[in-house]
Amino acid sequence: MDWQNDVSFCEGGIVNPNEMVNLLSNDLELESIRDVLSARYEKMQTLFRDTAADDEAWRQDGCGIANPRHYKDVLLEIPRGLFGEENDMWCGVNGILSRPDVGIDLPTWMQRRGVQPRQRIMVIAEVPQRARHGAGMLLLSSPWAFHSMEYRALPKNRLIRSVIEAYMCEKNAVVYMTDCRKIYDGVGMAQRQHEVSYRRILQREIDLFGPTTIIGFGSKVLEALCPDVVANSDEGFAHRVCHHPYETTYNGIRALFFAHPSSANAATHNCVVSNIREENPGLSRDEALFRYYTNWN
Repeated sequence: MDWQNDVSFCEGGIVNPNEMVNLLSNDLELESIRDVLSARYEKMQTLFRDTAADDEAWRQDGCGIANPRHYKDVLLEIPRGLFGEENDMWCGVNGILSRPDVGIDLPTWMQRRGVQPRQRIMVIAEVPQRARHGAGMLLLSSPWAFHSMEYRALPKNRLIRSVIEAYMCEKNAVVYMTDCRKIYDGVGMAQRQHEVSYRRILQREIDLFGPTTIIGFGSKVLEALCPDVVANSDEGFAHRVCHHPYETTYNGIRALFFAHPSSANAATHNCVVSNIREENPGLSRDEALFRYYTNWN
């Protein structure tokens, strides 16, 4: 599939980008950069089709960041100065921006052009992880940075790219992607401090999108949506999902929980591949993992 031409990315209809901007701005105290978030959605739509980070148009966003060095196709650096020093949550002495590697992923959604989807699949990952960045800035991206034509083509994204494509094509779905914990920082404080806000935002995303199926990648997603399942079981998450996804319902919605597809999750993936090959000998590692994430109806 030719993603640039065959896929609709973050266009209105199913979900409106303005609804996402309002949701994040209100619940995460991001009102001061609301225009930046709106402009970023528009820019991501352009980047999805054509990455052109050095183009003069990058300077014309009108979102308050004049220096083009802040513009990256994968990560947009939003400096502390745009937040306003009165914003204690972000700019206080112990505010979020006092820590390194602060990240947020804007929720995104995709579907094939010219096709009426039969399903709405909501893919929920754990955190918008960042690495090797200093303090004093927010690093804005999207889940798996699919908005970047060049980044999504990297070999390390081959598995998740093929899985999401299968959801769009084989399952004829519009796919919505988000994180259960909205803010990441390098010391882990933001992941824990704002848990109530994260759960409230996630529930509102579910209400807005109206999924027919929820796909959860990683143990933190199961904890966020089904805390009673975790609390009332001695079975570890990796053991629970290494043969097949753990299936339950969330508020009447079918929910499937998988091992996280990150290559850093190699030990669990090895277990998954071994189990898949018992029933399907001869499959390559990539084929076995692809089957694990997509072989459900």
